[in-house]
Amino acid sequence: MSFIKEQPCSAPHCVRIGKGRYCAYHRSLVRHYGAPVAGPGKQLLAVHERYLRKVLGPHVAADDEAQGLIGKIAEMAFGPRPIHFQDTRGRIRRAAYEAAVGQVERIRQCHPGESNGQLAERFWWAFLAVQFVELNDVFLHRDRHHFWTSVVRLLITDTHRNKPSSRYAEYLQARLNALLSVSAARWCSKVEL
Repeated sequence: MSFIKEQPCSAPHCVRIGKGRYCAYHRSLVRHYGAPVAGPGKQLLAVHERYLRKVLGPHVAADDEAQGLIGKIAEMAFGPRPIHFQDTRGRIRRAAYEAAVGQVERIRQCHPGESNGQLAERFWWAFLAVQFVELNDVFLHRDRHHFWTSVVRLLITDTHRNKPSSRYAEYLQARLNALLSVSAARWCSKVEL
């Protein structure tokens, strides 16, 4: 029989010893709130988002193409349908669909009373901020999946469910990545840090 040995906790700056990867305190945090988020701090992203809204806000509001994109975001990001979650044989990936719907509901709970259009506008600014941070080398994400989790983290306001659904991030990557990236890069190039 092999027992899990006592070892230092893996959480940064924690000196406690525990069985397994984390000490009892950090393990309970992981259990209740999802794994600790490794990524850019929310403050860093929020500051850039505020800056972009201030500088680009009036231009985006007047631009028909950007408004069309926001309409498409409302349709795709906040109205996932089972048909979007098919495997290679055309069967519905039920669990992935339900995870995405659950994540959309949690985002809605953070912004009560907002329509899909208003949520889509928030989503657009969150996406623009994360793309801007990436393009200006402020913070480079490991891969596109982590990029999308940062976008969703900006939409989640309560500290409780801080860890975005990985299946929802995968869905956004598949549906919206190609649609938004080029246009957002063009908008980001109009702004200087």
